[in-house]
Amino acid sequence: MSLRELVGIALRLRIALLRGSFRTRGGTARLIALVVGSIAALFWGGLILLGMVAARASGSGTQDAALLLFNALLVAWVVLPVLTFVSDDLLDPAKLALLPLTGAQRVIVSGVGSLIGVGAAFTLLVSLSLLTVVDGPGALVVAVVAVVLQLALCVTLSRTCVALLSGALRSRRGRDLGVLLVVLLGLGFQLVNAGVQVFLNDARAAGDVDLHSFASPVRWTPAGWLAAAPTASPAVAVGSLVATAALVAGLVVVWGRTVARAAERVDLTTQARRSARRARGLMPRLLPLPAGRTGAVAAKELRYVTRDPRRLATLAYAGLLPVVVALPFVVSNGSGVSPHLVYLIIGIGLLGGTTAGNRFGMDGSAVYLLITTWTDRRDPRRDLAGGDLAAALIAVPLVVLAGLVLAALGDGWWYLPSALGMALALLAIGLGGAAVQAVIAAWPMPQNATAFSGGGGSGAGFQAFGTSMLLLAGELAALAPLLGLLIPALVMHSTAWSLVLLVVGPAYGAAVGEGLRRVAAARWQASAPEVLLTVSAAR
Repeated sequence: MSLRELVGIALRLRIALLRGSFRTRGGTARLIALVVGSIAALFWGGLILLGMVAARASGSGTQDAALLLFNALLVAWVVLPVLTFVSDDLLDPAKLALLPLTGAQRVIVSGVGSLIGVGAAFTLLVSLSLLTVVDGPGALVVAVVAVVLQLALCVTLSRTCVALLSGALRSRRGRDLGVLLVVLLGLGFQLVNAGVQVFLNDARAAGDVDLHSFASPVRWTPAGWLAAAPTASPAVAVGSLVATAALVAGLVVVWGRTVARAAERVDLTTQARRSARRARGLMPRLLPLPAGRTGAVAAKELRYVTRDPRRLATLAYAGLLPVVVALPFVVSNGSGVSPHLVYLIIGIGLLGGTTAGNRFGMDGSAVYLLITTWTDRRDPRRDLAGGDLAAALIAVPLVVLAGLVLAALGDGWWYLPSALGMALALLAIGLGGAAVQAVIAAWPMPQNATAFSGGGGSGAGFQAFGTSMLLLAGELAALAPLLGLLIPALVMHSTAWSLVLLVVGPAYGAAVGEGLRRVAAARWQASAPEVLLTVSAAR
């Protein structure tokens, strides 16, 4: 088979997989997400390109900006495919092993497939901004070669990393490690953000703000070699291009060997463990739960939290909100933190209620066990109440602990009662709204999804985003009556109003949440088979 025929087969395979995904359940949502993503990529890519052209016209910092852009693209190509491992059928080398291809042919098929998509188009468009730094025909040739090598470097490094990690990414332990990765990424991003703010503040105070200070450290990376090549001397430019080409060739060799090894090695991720676990009861010993169905469902949900990386990731998003928002203020302002910082715990209450929004989608076909064990008309409501109880047992301590920490940082003890009242009210309302969302807008989750697949792998990413935004908006709208107590607490600095809000807020939220839960229970009892069919689609 010639290289031309193989490339043609790879193109047709990629297009066939894409068209096939549009014909499955959730295909319309996937198509909308693709169109929206393509428009966004073209918009931002074109905006960056125009910005580089404008910077060239003004004679300021195009070389340093190109260095930062090239390195940012390379990092994105390494990180994002690992986090979205199951969203692309050509990422996993084990799936390519089913095709009648040699190791080299599998590499070509996967590489060509990587060049068809929004990411490759965005990378090419942004990389073309390097043409704005050229002066003369020789530099133009170097820049064109550098753009091609940049795209090749992104693809080969990305696919090599994914191939090396594919065994771990398919396992449950690997997905659990992914939860820790996203937590560290979130904290690391905020630490870098805080450090950059401190640096900019100091630089502005000294009257010396220079983009070159940020670009200098990344000049010696492979992407930095390519970005600096058009403006370097001919010998340095040729050396940079040759060194990068050699690196790409080495990555291709490692990639090919890894793909071949993945095709020949037995997949141990689906084999049962030889050592049996010690049998444990369902109910946790240190956490008394109500007897009956509600307590059993709550215990089941709590155990799932420790075993399902997607649930851990959802809780991490909700729990890290005050940290990622407050950390830049704390680092940049030092002791001058505002006492109103404690109101950031309202964000935990806002997001904490949405953690159970797709509880049935997380369970998948196991929802059948809930439906077939109903013996009472109140059992559907007990199912929802058990899930909400498990979410509350995790979210309430997070709210209280974060409130105490933020109050200590900003000396906002006077505002802590009102902040807790608002946060707990939002949490109670959100849990009731999440019960409604779980019944009327459930979406399927792939069985082998990573911790970061909110439904994109099953074509329901757009539905997940839309329904979650509607739930958040509904929570805020339902909270409006409590503003009559919050405003006096803020304006009058009254502890009495804050204490009243601490009592009235959770009670009001519990009443609204209970009403929503009853509505959801009635719908759950009437449409349980339809929900089961929906959430089992990706299993």
